[in-house]
Amino acid sequence: LTILPEEINFMKAVSQLIGDSPRTIKRFTNIYRIIRTHTKLQIKGEPIETYCAIILLLGIVTGLPDDSSKTFSLIKNSKKNTLEDILSDYTNLPIDLKKALQAKYKLNDGTEVEAGKLLAEKLKLNLELVLRFSFRGYELAEEITQ
Repeated sequence: LTILPEEINFMKAVSQLIGDSPRTIKRFTNIYRIIRTHTKLQIKGEPIETYCAIILLLGIVTGLPDDSSKTFSLIKNSKKNTLEDILSDYTNLPIDLKKALQAKYKLNDGTEVEAGKLLAEKLKLNLELVLRFSFRGYELAEEITQ
């Protein structure tokens, strides 16, 4: 597995979402590595977009466990196009998530994109895979399907 510099930069940009304890960071990193090497990982378009979507989703589960059910449910059930549009319906959006939406990543052509502009389809693509490997996966999966 080769983690791209752009993935590392994006993780740093959303680090407030991931958490700051060594145990949380190690858990995040290990789960991310498992997901990245999993045979069921789906990539459409530029891989960095998929990787950043996974980093955000996993960061929400890891760093905002009390808000992850509501956030994932909004993502899964929304007909809106981008993450920032989906989360516009979220009253009292956690400050760490609000900051993470402003984090940027670079596409292959050098264009910088804010995380809030991630397409819903990129987030939904591997949502179940992220849930499967999070510590609250089965519980969250049940909550967001109800």
